[in-house]
Amino acid sequence: MAKHRAPAQIEIATTVEKTWLHEAVERYWKPLALAAVAFTGVVLYTKSQEASSREELEEGWVRLGAELSYSSAMFFGSGGITAPSPSVLSLLSDDLGTTPAASWAKAVEIGKYVEDEQYEDAKRVLGELESKWPAHPLVIQSLYPDGEGKPLVKLASHIQNRSDGMKQWEANHRSLFENPEPPADAPRVRVTTEKGAFVVALYNDRAPQHAENFLKLCGENYYDGTRFHRVLPDMMIQGGDPNTVAGEEDTWGLGGPEKTVESEVDPALKHFAGALAAAKKPGAENSSGSQFYIVTEANHVWDGTYTVYGVVVEGMSVVKEIAGAPATGDKPTTPVVLQSTEVL
Repeated sequence: MAKHRAPAQIEIATTVEKTWLHEAVERYWKPLALAAVAFTGVVLYTKSQEASSREELEEGWVRLGAELSYSSAMFFGSGGITAPSPSVLSLLSDDLGTTPAASWAKAVEIGKYVEDEQYEDAKRVLGELESKWPAHPLVIQSLYPDGEGKPLVKLASHIQNRSDGMKQWEANHRSLFENPEPPADAPRVRVTTEKGAFVVALYNDRAPQHAENFLKLCGENYYDGTRFHRVLPDMMIQGGDPNTVAGEEDTWGLGGPEKTVESEVDPALKHFAGALAAAKKPGAENSSGSQFYIVTEANHVWDGTYTVYGVVVEGMSVVKEIAGAPATGDKPTTPVVLQSTEVL
């Protein structure tokens, strides 16, 4: 009986030898696969960032455009762009980061200050633009006319020239912005209050009776202990009523000596900030014998009606602090006491 042989094991030899690439793939296929995945991730991330950056850029321009309004007339040679306040533009620029829209929000902020003739603020913000965006067109290019027939200048020079021109114009028209200087020998009085002291100079050449009356009362310590019984923020403070020392509050503003002072209204003296003027009782022609007020901001409604007879020459910040005290209506919650006066 024939015996079966066990099947022979047959090995088939490869007909192609392994190359270095085969060996490398066999040995390094896992790291290579990871590298491929990582590379793919980088590409996808870069594309995503580019899309995100485009979206941020577009969003920045949209947000800036939303803050501006455009007159239809500007397309026909007139009108223009209306922008929000500089503070809003500053916050917007900070929020937009380093995008181009942020730089132009800063540029519009500069334009608002120039439009409002606040040239020092315009120069300050231009410095911020130069620091953050040194290659901005408004920084490096000459775009602005500097007078007929002259070459264009950069924005920094343009702002400085406008500032210098405005200062010169104001110097030539001082009467439109401030009262004339008191005489060189004008009497001066230091008024000391709980909040500090201020000094007034008197127009004894233009309102001699009022100046003389005020000096007389100061010399008699008449005002010591009185209170500034009336305050209006950004407008005025009023004092000089002896009733505020010990009288009932409902009598404040009604007191003073029986003697009044004849009106001495001078057209050259107006209610600019710092003006010292004489109060009047309602319906009276003459000035109060003692009550006075000091203007903290220009208010020309009173020009020609009340006599201006002095001006604050030192300590205007004290006057403004008194004016800004908490009040109900025009009555301060805690009236500031006038402690003393001293004729200098």
